[in-house]
Amino acid sequence: MAERFPRYDHETSHHIQRFLRGEYGTDVHPELISLAYSFDRMMASTAIRNTLKLESGVVLADRFTASNLGHNGSKLDSQAERLDFFEFQRHFEHEVMGVPKPDLNLIIMIDPETAQRNVDKKAAREYTNQQRDIHEADTEHLRRTYDTYNLLAETYPDEFRIIDGIDSETGWMRSVESIQADIRQHVKPLLDAMLDQPNVH
Repeated sequence: MAERFPRYDHETSHHIQRFLRGEYGTDVHPELISLAYSFDRMMASTAIRNTLKLESGVVLADRFTASNLGHNGSKLDSQAERLDFFEFQRHFEHEVMGVPKPDLNLIIMIDPETAQRNVDKKAAREYTNQQRDIHEADTEHLRRTYDTYNLLAETYPDEFRIIDGIDSETGWMRSVESIQADIRQHVKPLLDAMLDQPNVH
């Protein structure tokens, strides 16, 4: 099963779309807006669990809880606040709301300027008529998010892994093939273990 979050083609993303268009302003508390993202994932949870019950069932998600932790955690000023937010959000989403917890989260890191250039190359999107949503348009937000993702991976190294999307020698995006090779290296042990013990997740 492959899924992309938020699911903009579902009504469960209604409040997310309004938020990203700036209709709620830019000063929404991280815990409050995170609920909208968590709700969207919760509504997909039954399909995720059903897939995981299958022999060798695999779920691949483009963005998940880690996106909440990175983007919304970056809006908190201190490291202590961010760490508390990580703990609260992980508990609330996975334990209280029952959203399945990923076995592994891979975070492909690129600098804010490159991220904005990549966004500007995208085709029109269904949730906004702007080239960039409120997060993508804010370079300072992207810088803080970059730092918050690094803190997340440092805090939970078994669950969150960083993959550098930028070639350190050229300063340009690495090739798709090169990034895929790193992804395979991280994922292969999980797949091997699953094949050895089917139906164990």
